[in-house]
Amino acid sequence: MGTALPTQAQLINNTDFRATFEARYAAIAKVAEEFGMTDGGNAALVLLRQSRNFTPFGGFIEDLCWQRGDTFAAVGNGDATADGIRWYQVGAGVVTHQKSTTAPDGTPHALHIDVTTADASLAAGDYYAVEIPLEGYHVQSLAMGGSAANYTVISFKIRSTRTGTLTVAISNDDRTRCYTSEITIDAANVFETKSVIVPGAPSGTWLTDNGIGMRVHLVLAAGSDFHAGSLDTWNATNTPGSATADNFMDSTSTSVYLGQLKVEQGRVATPWIGETPEAVNAHNQRYFQQWGFDLPSSRMYLGGGYVFNATTVLAHFDYPEMRAAPTLTGSSGATFEAHKQSSGGSTYTLTLNSGADITRRSMRLSYAGTSMTSGEPVVVSTQQAGGGWLKLDAAL
Repeated sequence: MGTALPTQAQLINNTDFRATFEARYAAIAKVAEEFGMTDGGNAALVLLRQSRNFTPFGGFIEDLCWQRGDTFAAVGNGDATADGIRWYQVGAGVVTHQKSTTAPDGTPHALHIDVTTADASLAAGDYYAVEIPLEGYHVQSLAMGGSAANYTVISFKIRSTRTGTLTVAISNDDRTRCYTSEITIDAANVFETKSVIVPGAPSGTWLTDNGIGMRVHLVLAAGSDFHAGSLDTWNATNTPGSATADNFMDSTSTSVYLGQLKVEQGRVATPWIGETPEAVNAHNQRYFQQWGFDLPSSRMYLGGGYVFNATTVLAHFDYPEMRAAPTLTGSSGATFEAHKQSSGGSTYTLTLNSGADITRRSMRLSYAGTSMTSGEPVVVSTQQAGGGWLKLDAAL
């Protein structure tokens, strides 16, 4: 027989056990305090879980985080590029965003921001920044806008062809509250780890629904209109830049690489732990979906329907739930097919007309064809030769 386990009373009365337990609990409680937790009884249990990452796309992993493409030349103001990323600018400078294999250890890709047209002399209203909009539902635990607001910590790996100072900021949706900090790139052409700790905002309007609950800014250059009056404090202005930051848009030799981006609640930047592909995919498809792109020479079946009249097919299309009713775009020309469900199994060639009754989970699609038999049941797909696609956009 094996050795009997000690009873609860024996453990409590064992001096060595009690000393070890109390020391370990005290250490865990100290870390919990750094996360802003005051409930000592539950804090240690909370720390056993991985800190929640509000930006699961921050590893920029293959395909799942690049649904719109791998390269975005001459990115325009407000354009979405990699999943979860937007670029905002005012000024004559031009950048390209692209997926890069120059990435931090532990992740295969990073976001590469390449300056292709410089803006060496910034006007007061010039502004160039990567912005990450975060949904209100996801960040509502931060309780921004009141006395109980929680800390946020932003951490990432960054590499640049030059050294200098950039700003990182958090703002609310309408940009009437902004907290701005500086980071310094100390060495060129190596990835450096940076983090910024932001206390909770005590005032302002912060959305907690499916709108933008928080904006995170990485500012490459900003004119004086966007300079914070004071750094490392909350300002009631749209000022994510700094008078003492450098202009990273001043030369076409400048490239910046961003990876392992993490935004989380608390006062300690926890180590990067990559999200599972399933988690990343589920998150990103809440904001953007594409159908047909990954089957360039095969059919993708989109849903069943019927021939409404000799020139129209109506079909139901279901998809994973999105943040809001999406905007629909689709391939032009005869790039879809209707497969007859009657005997014979032949097909009609179709062109996408429009979508109707669009909800967060489904829509009715209208396709145009010719010489079709009214009332006939069909299943719609992209053409086998490829080229047919649908895009659903509900991005913030």
